Amino acid sequence: MNKLVLTLICLPVFAIVAQTVKPEVASRSIKNANADGFQVEITGPIEQVRPSFERFLRESGKLKISDGLITVTNPVIGGSEFPKYAIYGSAAPAEKQAEGQPLKSVVWIGKIAAEWSGVDSLSLTAGIKDLAHRFGIKFYRDQIQLQIDETQKAIDATERRLQKLSAENRDFNEKLVSNEQDKIRLEKALQQNAVDHETLLRKIDMNKKAQDSVTNASAQIRKVLDAQKEKQLKVN
Repeated sequence: MNKLVLTLICLPVFAIVAQTVKPEVASRSIKNANADGFQVEITGPIEQVRPSFERFLRESGKLKISDGLITVTNPVIGGSEFPKYAIYGSAAPAEKQAEGQPLKSVVWIGKIAAEWSGVDSLSLTAGIKDLAHRFGIKFYRDQIQLQIDETQKAIDATERRLQKLSAENRDFNEKLVSNEQDKIRLEKALQQNAVDHETLLRKIDMNKKAQDSVTNASAQIRKVLDAQKEKQLKVN
């Protein structure tokens, strides 16, 4: 019981900091040609960011991955599908990592202009920028949702434990009432009855302390949940 309470209390309360996703203009060399697009710096290790990025792009077209380059054919950009066209993407650790700070990654989405002749350049550029922005938003929200899910599991565990303790409390009190009635009737067994009586009183006291401990833990965890939900709402 004490181990459960200690574990739940030790759940971290994350500071409420709004994550702002800012796509930046960036180019890459692809097929010996300059590809223009947008990159987004993501707070998260590449082992988390890359699979999430690939899943995101897979929803926008047909994916092909070779030597770290992601090619998306028949992409859907700005709500329109572009058959026989392609955009490109990549995900890599950020070149500059601050010591003692969370790892960062950089994702990039772009196109080779010569492959998009006949397509409005302004709307295409805006659509690619929106893709980069939407990925950043989705990644952060998904990560916060994972934290919310874990915290909710902890809350559910405390509530189940509290229900069990409440049932035990009712049972102990019922036994105490019965014991007190027996004490009146069974004077010959008074000594043993007194021992039982004191034992039950101790159990009730321990149960009350356990309930108070779990109730306090539940309140702390709910604060964590509220903070995480507020943090999620502030992602933009």
